[in-house]
Amino acid sequence: MRDGQRQTVDRWNSLIPFVPVRFATQLRRREWLEGTLVALLAFVLTLRNDWQIITGQDVFQTDAMIHEFWMRRFQDPALFADSLTQSLVETGYIPPGHQGLLWSLSNFMDPVSAAELLPLVLVPLCAWLIFRIVREHTEWLWAGWIAVVLFLLPWDIHRFSGGHSRAFMHPVVLFMVYLLLRKKYTWAAVVPPVGVLLYPSAGAVAVAIFGLSAISLRKGNLLDMKRFALAVMSGALLLIAAFGPRLLHGQALGIFSKEEAQRLPEFSVDGQMHFFRETILEYLKANYSGFHLQDVGSMLAMTALLLFALRPANAKLLRREIWMMPVAALLLWSIAQLVLFRLYLPHRYTYPLIPFFCIAIGVAWKPTLDAFSARLQRAGPVLRWIALLLLSVAVTALSVFLALVVFPLGPQMSLQVFLDWLSRFRGTLLVALGAAVILIVALVMANRLGGRRVSAASMSALLGASLLVGALTAASYGANTGARPCVNEGFFDYLETTPKDTIIAGGDPKQLDCIPIRARRPVLISRKLYQPWDKSYFLMIRPRMLDMIEASYGSSVAEIVELRQKYGVDILIVNDSNYLRRTRFWRKMAPFTELVRTLKREVGVDAAALRLLESCVTFEQGPLRAFDLACVARGGPL
Repeated sequence: MRDGQRQTVDRWNSLIPFVPVRFATQLRRREWLEGTLVALLAFVLTLRNDWQIITGQDVFQTDAMIHEFWMRRFQDPALFADSLTQSLVETGYIPPGHQGLLWSLSNFMDPVSAAELLPLVLVPLCAWLIFRIVREHTEWLWAGWIAVVLFLLPWDIHRFSGGHSRAFMHPVVLFMVYLLLRKKYTWAAVVPPVGVLLYPSAGAVAVAIFGLSAISLRKGNLLDMKRFALAVMSGALLLIAAFGPRLLHGQALGIFSKEEAQRLPEFSVDGQMHFFRETILEYLKANYSGFHLQDVGSMLAMTALLLFALRPANAKLLRREIWMMPVAALLLWSIAQLVLFRLYLPHRYTYPLIPFFCIAIGVAWKPTLDAFSARLQRAGPVLRWIALLLLSVAVTALSVFLALVVFPLGPQMSLQVFLDWLSRFRGTLLVALGAAVILIVALVMANRLGGRRVSAASMSALLGASLLVGALTAASYGANTGARPCVNEGFFDYLETTPKDTIIAGGDPKQLDCIPIRARRPVLISRKLYQPWDKSYFLMIRPRMLDMIEASYGSSVAEIVELRQKYGVDILIVNDSNYLRRTRFWRKMAPFTELVRTLKREVGVDAAALRLLESCVTFEQGPLRAFDLACVARGGPL
């Protein structure tokens, strides 16, 4: 129970001994029911968003083609014993805790499917934690619901889909914050070391929040020594958990310096990992900066900032543990930018900004209207109601306008484009308005029947929040879950009949991406597995990609045979139509884009892959053929 509830119980206890027990039981039942409904709402929305991935037998989240495909060897050790997969695993990119979790689940089900189901657990947990965190700040019931619904809408930004290790960022950080709010410091000290095993950035943010929250602005008590000592201990355990497994296995960090990365075309404007930009603003708005807030994130940021601007005292409503969420995130992001360059690392420190905005909006929305309501005490009740309703609508409208038109990190629409956006989604906004009106009328009638006074600020806050939810729903329309179909059943079914150590190369780049996760066979290299974020891994993948492209599009049969001699490739996939297409599948893949373009221009349909012996074909489906490279190397079948 919170402080206000404890005081109520204490007052009843002084009068009638048995009443507080009943009162406390009712509170617990109500809180349990609320938490259950929150978790159920989050479960349903998650199931809706990821339905295609969860239920589609041949549909996968794109990053599962990097993170989870190889974990099927937990069930069958004969799978993915190739050197490329082993090199990928040895980079340590997939945290040991995440591996251990899916290993344990692989005893009961396919680990790829298990990962796809993880959001159904993690998202409801996050929603419940946000609800409880907001309820620690305010007794207004709807505050928690507002924060939860706002959190559930920016699906593109959270990236829960697929159940990759990054999906643990929010659960780790929010659980840490909740324990701190409840003063469970000893338990909180356990969270960062465990979190770093699930997702390193989550553990780092959690321990930073722990340490920073020990700082107090009160005179004579600038540091909570108990909390700080536990934070230091937690940080030490975090370092052991983070680097212990690497030291035991002799794994190097493999970090690129900024200077090294700037010399690599992979990180240039035409590269797969377009990290560097011409201006700071362009970089901040890009995907790898951490501030790629998109339309939805921009609305949340602007709404929170607007509420603090309208009523600066709102800042005092948030306890310092909540404020340390953005402070820790921005501090670690800044340190990473100054002293370390590693793709995927700096920008993921900023993930806690979105739940912070949601919590801040939920806590501050009604007090802002309460403050204006107090200024309108001399006005009549009808006038006060109208003024507060209009103010709430104006706050939402202004925050949406600023987010989409003015905010530098937002889409910066022109006025005409913004008006077109409003016109396009006017139905969604009208539905939100209608739902808000129905809810307000129902609450007013229920309050009057119960003999309770209706709060104009509460009803106005619900109206504004409903419109904000409508705007966010419109902005998140068609959220990208990263669902990727791999639907050529005959082709993939054939590959599954080959020996488990078969290595495959060539073919349509999109089909090649699908082979490991759909056909459960390793490949020489693919676009998806070409991830140049670790030096040792990079030194392996670049020569493979160059050799495969030159063999697939070049004029020399000897280069094709060399794939078998050099890398042990067993099957070369040739898609005849791929040689007539433009190089769109190889866009943004410098330095290989130009190489493919050149070979297509100079060699074209005279490519050696189109002149291989028909007697070496082991599978054919339309323009798609599979060649046995052992047969090709012998000059024909035995």
